[in-house]
Parts: sequence; C-alpha cells; structure tokens
Amino acid sequence: MATPFPIPLTAAQVGTYFVGQYYHVLQNQPEFVHQFYSDASTMLRIDGNSRETATAMLV
Repeated sequence: MATPFPIPLTAAQVGTYFVGQYYHVLQNQPEFVHQFYSDASTMLRIDGNSRETATAMLV
C-alpha cells in the first residue's frame, strides 16, 4: 500500500506531532480543541490505583 508521505513515519513521530498540535490549539484557540474529538473518542485517567474513563463530550 502506498503511503502519502515520502518517508516512513513512526508511531512516535505521529504522536509527537499530534501532541504538539493539540497543545498549540489548546493554548491559542481553545474554542477549537473539540475538533480533535469525535463521538467515538475515549479518555482514560490513571492516578495511582484510581482509574477514570470518559466516553462523551459535554456540550
């Protein structure tokens, strides 16, 4: 399968770019941060032995 990029990208490179873009938008245009999420998005927060999940966005 052909890739749209001229060089192969690792998952770490994609993740690093995503995080950079996410925090850039969060800091400079927080009203648009919802565009990083969809109805299928989930969140998991782990704090010691405590786990919290979220599966819907507040409107």
